[in-house]
Amino acid sequence: NLNFLIASQGDAAFRESVIHSDLSIADGMPLVWMARLLGLPLRERVTGSGLFEALRHNSYIAHGNTPSGEPLKVYFFGGPEGAAAEACRLANADFSSGFSSGVRCVGFDCPGFGDVAQMSAAATIDRINASGADFLVVALGARKGQAWIEHNRGRLVVPIISHLGAVVNFVAGTVSRAPLWMQKSGLEWLWRIKEEPALWRRYWQDGVALARLLLYDAPLWLLDEPTEGLDGATARDVLARLGASASGRTIVAATHIRREAEIADRLLMVEEGHIVASVHRGEPGFDAALARLRPD
Repeated sequence: NLNFLIASQGDAAFRESVIHSDLSIADGMPLVWMARLLGLPLRERVTGSGLFEALRHNSYIAHGNTPSGEPLKVYFFGGPEGAAAEACRLANADFSSGFSSGVRCVGFDCPGFGDVAQMSAAATIDRINASGADFLVVALGARKGQAWIEHNRGRLVVPIISHLGAVVNFVAGTVSRAPLWMQKSGLEWLWRIKEEPALWRRYWQDGVALARLLLYDAPLWLLDEPTEGLDGATARDVLARLGASASGRTIVAATHIRREAEIADRLLMVEEGHIVASVHRGEPGFDAALARLRPD
């Protein structure tokens, strides 16, 4: 959403956590509007809470059409005091009452207001792993939640981990969703402020940051194999001129040609639509990544 976009601009660790995600959805109408202006194929907004509700009310999943033969087992981690416990109770009330529920809560935890390390105690991780959860819903605030996931993803055995900040409150009923017309028209932020007045500051700060981002002249060149088809000498002359002309600019180039990647400060390796490696110049894997590309 917009909050993630703005946070990614100035927080490298947060940005990397988003890049490392297997799935990122456009949970915010400003992202959809910007995509349309740029001609990007982003058809509609998909909210994290809407995705969770779709799973919760999915009759196909509810009838055990999963690898385990059971509905998805969910673990709630975070949220205000008491919210995760209530969300777990209500999710299981749906399940036990015969309601066609696609999720069953197998645990919850409210870690309070400590730092990431304090929230990552061995007992906490062991408790989550022992629950047998299929889906870990983290709700700690965007920056802390993403940092917690990155810090613990290697220790967790839960196959699906996602930061869905408002889901715990929505399932618990402590905060209500905006009417559908407000969600689709980009006015859900007004409803959220009504429900949680403290959010006004975040929305104001993100709105101001977005205005600065759109108005600030930050030239970006997007290139697709700019020297394909050229002989080696000509290609290197073009790349040298390109480098000289790009002072103060950012270049993003899609390529499988080694000579083009050699001018990069950072390489992202993509296989089957997924980023499988990210290395900066000077790091141990940089030369090895270059060697995988096609030579002249």
